[in-house]
Amino acid sequence: MTATARALFRTEAMKLRGTMAPWLVLAVPALVVMAALAGLFGLKYVPEGTPSTLWPGLLRGGWVLLFWLGVPALVSFEAASLANVEHSGKHWKQLFAYPVPRWSVYATKMAVCSMLTAAAIGIGMVGLAAAVLLYGGVHDLHLAGALPWGLLLSTACKGWGASWL
Repeated sequence: MTATARALFRTEAMKLRGTMAPWLVLAVPALVVMAALAGLFGLKYVPEGTPSTLWPGLLRGGWVLLFWLGVPALVSFEAASLANVEHSGKHWKQLFAYPVPRWSVYATKMAVCSMLTAAAIGIGMVGLAAAVLLYGGVHDLHLAGALPWGLLLSTACKGWGASWL
C-alpha cells in the first residue's frame, strides 16, 4: 500500500471518530438479531428434523431482516456519514486541491464503507447463529453440533458482494 493510500485511510479513520457510522455497525446487527429472536420465539410450533436440516430454515428469517432491511439502510447511513464531514464544512474543494487523484479519494471512501458493511454483516451472522443456538437450547434441538459454517460464510459473502451494488 502506498503512502498516499495509507494517509487517505488514516484520514477516513479519524473522520469516523466523530460520526455515528461505527455505532451503526453494532446497532443494526443487534436490532436484526433481536427481531430474529422475537420471530423465532414467536413460532407457533417447534420445528422437527435433524439439526443439519433445521439450520437453514431457522436462519432464513434473520437473513431476510439482515439483507433486505438492515444492510441497505446501513450502507446508506454509512455513506452519508462518511461524506457528511466534507459536505458540512465544504471541504470537497480543499480535498480535491491536494495532489492526489480524485478517484483515490472516492475509492478510499467506498473501501471504508465496504469494510464497515463487512464488519456489520459478520457481526450479524454471528449474532444470528447465536440466536438460533439460543432457540435450539431452549427447545432442546441439539443444534450446536451441526453449526453450518460453510452456509454462514457463503451467505455472508454473497450479501457483502450484493451490498456493492
